[in-house]
Amino acid sequence: MVDEKQRRVQDFPARTFVTSTGNLLDKDASHSTENNTFPFSSPNTQDWLQRRISQEIQLEQGLILNVMTHGNTVISAGDVVKLDIPYTAAFNTTKKQKNDRFYKGVFLIKRLRHDFDFGDKKHKTHMTLVKDSLEETLDGPEDNFEPKPKKSGRLIEDREDFYPDI
Repeated sequence: MVDEKQRRVQDFPARTFVTSTGNLLDKDASHSTENNTFPFSSPNTQDWLQRRISQEIQLEQGLILNVMTHGNTVISAGDVVKLDIPYTAAFNTTKKQKNDRFYKGVFLIKRLRHDFDFGDKKHKTHMTLVKDSLEETLDGPEDNFEPKPKKSGRLIEDREDFYPDI
C-alpha cells in the first residue's frame, strides 16, 4: 500500500503505449546500405519516453504567461527571455521587493505570433511564456503527508526482465 487509502500502485490510472519493434533477423536487401549494413535500430522507447512526457507536462502545467510586446522578428519559439514584472498590488512585501516573485526570471517562449499593422506602421509580438520553477522556495505547511510503501518492493535489476521481448 502506498497511501492512506490503502491503494496499491496498480490502483492508479495508467497508460499503454504501443511502438514498433524491429528484428535484426528480418534483414531485407531494400533496407541495406552500400556496405551491406543495416542502419535500422529499434526505437528504445524506455530510454526517452518518460523524460518526454515529463517535459510535455512541464510545458502544459507550468507557470504560463501571455505577453504582448513591441515587434521583434529576431526572437522565435524555443528562445529564452528574461522577464521582470513589477508588483501591482497595494501591499508591501516583507523584503521590499519591487518585482513579482512569480513573474520574474527566465521564461521559455512556447508560442509566438507577429501582428503587422501596415496602416499604422506598427508591429506587435504576442508571446506565450512558460517556466516550471521559481527562483526561491515557497513557504508550505510542515505536516505535508508523503506516501511511503508499507512493504518493500521487488528490485528488478535485469533490463530483459522488465522489458521482455514480445
